[in-house]
Amino acid sequence: MKYAMNKMIFALCLLLVAVPVSSAQEKTRDVRIQRKLKEGVTPPAGAVAVIESKVVSRKEFVDALYERFKSHSAGRQAMQNLISRKVIAKHLKDQGLEVTEAEVNQLYGDLDQQVQQATQGKKNIDAILKERGMSKKDMLNLLRDNAALKKLAGREFKKPNPSKVEQEQWLRSKTRAAAVVLDSSKLPPDAAAKVHDEFITREEFAGNILMVLDHEEAIRLLEAIMQAKLARMVCEKAGVEIKPGDVDRVYAAIRDNFESDPRYEGLKFADFVQERYGMTPDAHKASANFQREVCITRFGEKTVTEASTRELYEKNRDHFGPIYELRHIIIRGSDDPKLKGKLPSLAEAKKTADDIHNRIVSGSMTFEEAARMFSQDARSKFKDGKWDNFTPARLRQIQGGEAMLALKEKEVSKPLRYGGGYRIIKLQSRRPVPPLSPRVATELRKQTSRNAFNEAWRNARRGYDLTTLIK
Repeated sequence: MKYAMNKMIFALCLLLVAVPVSSAQEKTRDVRIQRKLKEGVTPPAGAVAVIESKVVSRKEFVDALYERFKSHSAGRQAMQNLISRKVIAKHLKDQGLEVTEAEVNQLYGDLDQQVQQATQGKKNIDAILKERGMSKKDMLNLLRDNAALKKLAGREFKKPNPSKVEQEQWLRSKTRAAAVVLDSSKLPPDAAAKVHDEFITREEFAGNILMVLDHEEAIRLLEAIMQAKLARMVCEKAGVEIKPGDVDRVYAAIRDNFESDPRYEGLKFADFVQERYGMTPDAHKASANFQREVCITRFGEKTVTEASTRELYEKNRDHFGPIYELRHIIIRGSDDPKLKGKLPSLAEAKKTADDIHNRIVSGSMTFEEAARMFSQDARSKFKDGKWDNFTPARLRQIQGGEAMLALKEKEVSKPLRYGGGYRIIKLQSRRPVPPLSPRVATELRKQTSRNAFNEAWRNARRGYDLTTLIK
């Protein structure tokens, strides 16, 4: 197990000095700070956000941060930081040791000197912390913990200056011996963990994770909660009721669609959700993002008629068919000076592609043989160049798509330029526009209701203030 807080202390002290902040990062940080209070609508006391008549309470947001990130890598790091801090504090007290303010201030001053030396006097530690969006208080706490850990490990190993490895060894050993409880079913509602007989609150977890989490992620989570509330309000206004069974039904449909999609063959749904969202399926189902999707789905089911759905389908036929099953051969090339020597030039790639095309049209080799021998696309070359199925609407978004649309079945295109070089295309089959299926009808109704929701979101009076959580 890695002890993130200890490593974070050492690494952060070095990185603060060594890594410059670009003007683009400074601009992003300034925008982030401005977005702490957004849209000009100030939430009432005790709330972090408001949308129309609904508020997001501080507790609601803290609980959402906990549920969203407790199993996420950033959340595990934040929790380990807090556990380490509790372990250090307990042993410091039990052994009658202390870290004085003078010691912490001395460490801060030493770090300030390092920063000024590294920047030739252009910046000090306060400026660096400001650039990183980190408060002086947070840094002082990290330095205090670092000093305490050094004292505790020094006593254990009977030396005044224990190595970093010895400090980590001490922390690992004492944390393993601590009675740590992380199972939320065994904790009070406002607790995130228990170390020995002391609780780590969800408030503490939220504050710590915001130290290691990009603040934009916190804002996206908060906006997801706001959108879920707005979506429910839109449904209520239209008389659309959301029942508990709707959540399970919509989620089951998403899982069934995933499991029937050949693109995800061999991949478990739970693993897909964990990889994409950083949470278990149950946690994802309870998330604000999914609650919003349930409302949007139900709104579409109840308010978009069958006649409207058929009309939408006819109006957007290009999005559904004909279906072009394509194969391709990729020959990479670039004139970017940075890639010189790594990739052939575009002229060289074109010459290679022309030669391959001539072999195919002359009959000296089949397209499939050429794909296996020459294509530089690892995903398709050993599948006879099999690429994907496309609708006309999707093809028109691809460079060279119009030429692909003009192909006849089994016809091979001339080399077509694309961003990474040249592509030779074979139209394997062209299937007619499929009839309006229940699955497509569901997606059309959902898209219609999503458009209505997006309009409501644009027009909603809303705002949030994260100044109490983001330092």
